[in-house]
Amino acid sequence: MEYRLLEVLSFPKFNEEVAFKRLKSLRDVGLEVDERGATEVKLLGKGHSSVVFLSKHKEFGIVAVKVLRTDSKRDSLKQECKAMKQAQPIAPKIYSCGDEYVVMEFINGVNLEEYLKTLSACDELILLGLKILAVGKYLDDVGVDHHELSVLKDHVLIEASGRIRIVDFESSSLKPGRNLCRVFSGYFIRIPKVKLCCPSLSAEEGSTRELLKSYKGGNKEAYLELVKLILDKCLSSSCVCRG
Repeated sequence: MEYRLLEVLSFPKFNEEVAFKRLKSLRDVGLEVDERGATEVKLLGKGHSSVVFLSKHKEFGIVAVKVLRTDSKRDSLKQECKAMKQAQPIAPKIYSCGDEYVVMEFINGVNLEEYLKTLSACDELILLGLKILAVGKYLDDVGVDHHELSVLKDHVLIEASGRIRIVDFESSSLKPGRNLCRVFSGYFIRIPKVKLCCPSLSAEEGSTRELLKSYKGGNKEAYLELVKLILDKCLSSSCVCRG
């Protein structure tokens, strides 16, 4: 569904002053939009503190733009920008950032929930999970804690090439995180069709619990042991998972 840009810039309650201020800022950084805000834009998502829409940039072409909601409890998006820059190339590339907006790469990918519907073989499901697990470890290594990766369907996109990308760093912080542990729980424990491939894999099972505890304690070698454990417990059969 498309909306008039001026309305999106001051969502959810229209404020002419705020809308035109943001419009000017976005035009100044290269967005190709009408100076009256009459341009129709496609809304990509609405969160508790921001909205994201599709737009066009003079230099970068199609881009995604995030703006603060007028009723947001946050006063700036710059911390999120810092986290996304540090999380490159997993996060969307940042083109411009201000307190009230972020202009960034538009990732033309499929969300995890939809992508999983195309997979049925256990080897496909498990190998995808290991790729996402590796992304979680990468974020840990670069010091970005996403905080929301236990709910993967809202934050993981898969590009046509198979590349994994992570979006929505709204709750993130710049500190050593537990992304890998959250990904493990969110994918291998909470997704039913994956769980069918790994009936004996549990976060509470002794060896798994000890590996996750060791990883949280700073032992990065535990990651490789966890991967071996997943391969052993989940790819020991040639099951085909339905649903």
